[in-house]
Amino acid sequence: MLEGYLAFPENFTYRGNQDTIILRLRPALESPLAVGAGAHIGNGSNSVELPPKSYRSDDLRVHTADGQVFGYRDKVRVSGTMYYPGSMAKVEFKCGLTNSLYESVSRP
Repeated sequence: MLEGYLAFPENFTYRGNQDTIILRLRPALESPLAVGAGAHIGNGSNSVELPPKSYRSDDLRVHTADGQVFGYRDKVRVSGTMYYPGSMAKVEFKCGLTNSLYESVSRP
């Protein structure tokens, strides 16, 4: 279980059959350190709304397990199964979480 702030990956291209996005979970808003956190695309619990083609940080809308909706400035708690990306993966994180559960921690 980790707490922090979620962000979209630097580059994200939606492919119509894609059902998840690997978000970045950072300990602080501007931290370069990140853990990958998978989220289903959608509007249900533990999901992230599909961003527009040209997205900004403000477009992030994550639905928590209890139905609240949070953005990139909101602190969340994420738990799940830890994994390590393969050596061929071109990602800026060294480990990630799958089967992620998103919960609220605080609202500014």
